[in-house]
Amino acid sequence: MTQCRHLSHDDILLRLRRAEGQVRGIQRMVETGETCVDVLTQIASTRAALAAVALGLLDDEITRAVASGGSADDVAAIRSSLALFAQH
Repeated sequence: MTQCRHLSHDDILLRLRRAEGQVRGIQRMVETGETCVDVLTQIASTRAALAAVALGLLDDEITRAVASGGSADDVAAIRSSLALFAQH
């Protein structure tokens, strides 16, 4: 199981830039006719990278909510974020 750790703003941006590079790589793979298996492997890797960013963002939101005493609005926002993440 993947452990969440706090991601700084810079960590998040770095991970998003890496994922952006992965997507550009996937585009090149499709353009050059790479095999379906290779393209799908890269897509799975990119999805995992974006999921790690999403979990880091959720972890940060939960940490902030707990530190501030966790108002009902904080809990509702976290539940909404989790529901959205779970849909995809």
